[in-house]
Amino acid sequence: MDKIEHKKILHIYAQTIKIIARNILYLVIGQGILMAAAYFLLFPLVNEIVDITLKLTGYSYITVGNIDSFLLRPVTILMLLILFIIIGIFLTLDILFLITFFALTERGQKIKISILVKLTVYRLFYCLKKGRAAALITSWILAILSGIPFIFFSIWRFRILHYYMEAAPDGYLALAAILFIAGLLLFLYYVGPYYYHSLLTEKSGILAVSKKDILPHERRNLLISISGWNILLAGVLFLIYVFTMSMTALLVSGFTDRIQATATFIEVYDSMSVYLALIIFVFGITANMALISYTFHRYRKLKINGHEEAEGFFKPAYPYKKIIYFLIIALFSINFYYFYQVVRNGSALEYMNMEDIQVTSHRGYSHSVPENTLAAVSKAIAEKADYVEVDVRVTKDGEMVLLHDTSLKRTTGFNKYIWDVPYEQVSELDAGSWFGSEFTGTKIPTLRELFDLCKGQIKINMDLKYRNDSEELAQKVVALIGEYDMQKQCVITSTSIRCLKEVKEANPEIRTGYITYGIYTSLFGNDAIDFFSMKSNLVTKNIVNEVHRNGKKVLAWTVNTRSEVERLKRLGIDNIITDNPAYIREILQRDDSDKFLTTLLKVIKE
Repeated sequence: MDKIEHKKILHIYAQTIKIIARNILYLVIGQGILMAAAYFLLFPLVNEIVDITLKLTGYSYITVGNIDSFLLRPVTILMLLILFIIIGIFLTLDILFLITFFALTERGQKIKISILVKLTVYRLFYCLKKGRAAALITSWILAILSGIPFIFFSIWRFRILHYYMEAAPDGYLALAAILFIAGLLLFLYYVGPYYYHSLLTEKSGILAVSKKDILPHERRNLLISISGWNILLAGVLFLIYVFTMSMTALLVSGFTDRIQATATFIEVYDSMSVYLALIIFVFGITANMALISYTFHRYRKLKINGHEEAEGFFKPAYPYKKIIYFLIIALFSINFYYFYQVVRNGSALEYMNMEDIQVTSHRGYSHSVPENTLAAVSKAIAEKADYVEVDVRVTKDGEMVLLHDTSLKRTTGFNKYIWDVPYEQVSELDAGSWFGSEFTGTKIPTLRELFDLCKGQIKINMDLKYRNDSEELAQKVVALIGEYDMQKQCVITSTSIRCLKEVKEANPEIRTGYITYGIYTSLFGNDAIDFFSMKSNLVTKNIVNEVHRNGKKVLAWTVNTRSEVERLKRLGIDNIITDNPAYIREILQRDDSDKFLTTLLKVIKE
């Protein structure tokens, strides 16, 4: 490429940045509204479809080991097609909003929200009607083309994609990369990034702006421009990532407690990955559509039509404004309810095993606080554990309380079995002084008190200490979960499969885990077992692989040493139960592949 061509491409970049900046406030507001709609409307809908698919296919979890068989199920294929259409429509809406916005900006026309909305909605219906399936496919390809930095970030940060990249043979990865690049190049050559511009300028045919309109050197420059633009974009996004994480590290470094600072940083780092992925996608599609729109107007100098048609399109709707407003409000209300449920109780997408190894705080936070007490649970919440594990037993008069042993002697000094003592007497016992004088007066809490503390704060793993049917422990716990509407915030474990069956009979929505020293093939088909909780030193690679292949998870207890954490991490364990979650989280995040995070953690410590 000679100097003249190089200067032309730099000029294109400069002009693209100018049209982005010209009405940037409206651009940010518009994209913000669309992303909010995706967050509050699209995400809950996707979550419901995933939840329905899991139920219809009979899977408890989607793991690396079973995702192939899951995806090949007829029900899954149907649901994926539905998701392809729904997400494709949203992508089309976003792309057409950007095309409309940049077309108006290119003309120097004053941006009016009403005109922008009308044109975008009209063009959505027009393009879907005229392009049909080709329009949706093009939207997906344009999103992929614009989202290459987003794709790489997702592969790096999200577990199921990362594991697939590690597990796949190098030859397959190379072949997939070649096919991916070849597909994008074929799209750019035969269809072109101007597909929607072509439809909107009423130039018929899918090849309308490929061979006829773009000269070979223009096509070459366009490919070079898009490639270079995305490299620059990736650099900018990396700087945003560095800045965001550095600011987070700087803020938490002021914490007096080093462990809490580290735990807070890791928690923010994990949750920020989702938001950063969204930001990367928005940046990518916005910047690329700006470049494509600018080069279209530069090469073609054609006006995009639709102003008069958009006005005519909306006129028949005026008599039905009240009905339209009612439907919009109803749609937002329903989806906001589902979104609220997801935020409060968890998401079905969590069952797809996409996150890193989760950490469960054993018996509250038994490392430094008396076990199975509200103080221990509060400590687990403060230290950013993913789950808090507690033991549940029943008193003589049927009250559910947190207690591990059959006897009250070890933690309270009162030498009686819990089932022989009424709650009124249990509530007067001191369950803290045995651990340290500073905890004198700490009480044994009820399960209801635990729910009051944990609702919306932390997930709960309840180990039900099943004794006999007369206590009705499973039924009582399930009833309380239903009362608090915490089905997705709670999991139930037990050494008794009978107890787990009773839980499933009462509410099949609740996830149940079998606490065991060994896992046998016959257990995989048991509907009462969604996951296994196993003594850590008995967990092997074969066990983890076989459990994942059968769509279930493996939790390991009780892990407190660095060597065991590192071994379990290599095995691909799903959840580690520990007395000291902050310490375990710190070990888990010390990955040589992430030098930047390691450096920030060192800064925090110092």
